[in-house]
Amino acid sequence: MYTSYALMSIFFGLLYADLFTSYTFVDVYKNAFTCLFCTTQATCAAAGIYITFIRINKIIVLHFCFRRCILLLAERICNNLNGHLTSICDTFTNEYLRNAASNSFTKYDDKDFWFGLVHNGNHVWNWTDSNTSCSFNNWINGAPSKGGHCASFSISTGKWSAADCSKHKPFICMVPKEIVTDPSCPYDYVYFDKTNSCYKKLFNKTFYEANIECQKEGANLASIHSEEENRFLTIFSRTGYPQYIYGTTWIGLQKINNAWSWTDGTKVDYVSRFHNFSNGIDCFMLWQDEWIGETQQVYLELWENNNDCYSKNRAAICKMPPSS
Repeated sequence: MYTSYALMSIFFGLLYADLFTSYTFVDVYKNAFTCLFCTTQATCAAAGIYITFIRINKIIVLHFCFRRCILLLAERICNNLNGHLTSICDTFTNEYLRNAASNSFTKYDDKDFWFGLVHNGNHVWNWTDSNTSCSFNNWINGAPSKGGHCASFSISTGKWSAADCSKHKPFICMVPKEIVTDPSCPYDYVYFDKTNSCYKKLFNKTFYEANIECQKEGANLASIHSEEENRFLTIFSRTGYPQYIYGTTWIGLQKINNAWSWTDGTKVDYVSRFHNFSNGIDCFMLWQDEWIGETQQVYLELWENNNDCYSKNRAAICKMPPSS
């Protein structure tokens, strides 16, 4: 059984104290390749998303942080959010994290991420959350390999590996529910705190079918009002495969009498880049996956309207406010 572990900073502080005079967060966004340098322990709020995870009548708030850092700094960032690197105590949670990470981290070509399991140097693996005590494990070969003192999670397989703690990886924090305004979203919706909205994916619908189904639930096809929301919905609807394999995702933008409008009636105050804009088609889609053009330019997070509104698209996104 893994014992609770509250003093990990003593162990890792001795090993990696020299790394904390300055450290680098790297947030790779395909054709932008932006490097962010931090000299303080940032909370990662600008480079992560919250997802509310409901598990056996327990609400768990997960923070997926895209910036890569060593495990000790990742744990400290989670501590700044009043949480810890996430613990994993059953198969259901392990699989949920694998699927969610596939939709979140693979956009940045990450293969694995940090979670809250560490080796204390005495042949014992412990959770960074002192309130966690569980014996579940999912090691790739049934047991951790020698050498690494921090557990990493493979996004493709869901298996755990012992890794070098000084490697820079994205990570997932588990934070108290109260750190995010109570979302009160329907069970199959996810909450995004930056927009105070709930979102859900539908599949294999025309534009009109999707909008009708959204409206039956008190929602509308998603309106998008910022680059941050556009990026969140790209991650939320991502498949992890090239764009041409699974197609695009309906959003709520439409043209009526040559004027753009959102199906929920909100103002068109943000417009993303367009690809294959057509004056003859009135419904818009989001590119949730990459497509590499002939010039090796990477296309992502674009909007387009080159599919007929009556065509069935891979996915559509409903959006609604949380209940009060």
